[in-house]
Amino acid sequence: MHGYLCVEEVTETMRWVVRTADDLADAIRTLRQERGVTQEDVAEWIGTHRNYVGQPERGGMTTQLTRLLDVLSYLGVDVELVPRAQK
Repeated sequence: MHGYLCVEEVTETMRWVVRTADDLADAIRTLRQERGVTQEDVAEWIGTHRNYVGQPERGGMTTQLTRLLDVLSYLGVDVELVPRAQK
């Protein structure tokens, strides 16, 4: 199943609607690149190896996540990624 990345403008923030593992991979990669950080930067911050950070960006999502997104799709609901409020 191939989804599409749905980006909706909401006031001054962006909201990402995630319907597939590919959508989530695209969102992660795009958001990281927009912030100007490398996979190495993220890996260091979360205390893991760069390969762990890069795996989701390459579509290496776990079977459980893919199934969860399939169930949510069947139920007619989406997962939304909404930027946190700036403090």
